[in-house]
Amino acid sequence: MPLYAGLPTMAERVWRSALVYAVIGAYPPAALFGIPAYFALRRHFAPHITNCAIAGAVVASLPWAFLTLVNTPDQAIIDNRTTVINGSKTAFGWLMTAQLLGEIALFGALGGALFWAIAVAGSGAGKVRDGE
Repeated sequence: MPLYAGLPTMAERVWRSALVYAVIGAYPPAALFGIPAYFALRRHFAPHITNCAIAGAVVASLPWAFLTLVNTPDQAIIDNRTTVINGSKTAFGWLMTAQLLGEIALFGALGGALFWAIAVAGSGAGKVRDGE
């Protein structure tokens, strides 16, 4: 039975499911990898949008890369094409894994760019003030 069984509206189902995914699946890995990445990169690299986007892509895709490498089912099929046979990924399985990680990395890069826009670009660092 799905987690949202018995909820009255579709909006309520979407909201509750998103909340569970965020609290269990998104926030802990973001804190576990993102906070150390922030402090490590802050010391060694300038806060450019490119650096923030790359860090966001790595932080977002690293937990999923770990999960896809560690957890492999015995058999799996996507779109009537076999992705896993006897616990080993096929070429199509690796392609699907790369596509998944690429999509996650893209959204992580967008998140890193948004972080840069909020934390760095809006901080006023490097701006010339009148009379100084």
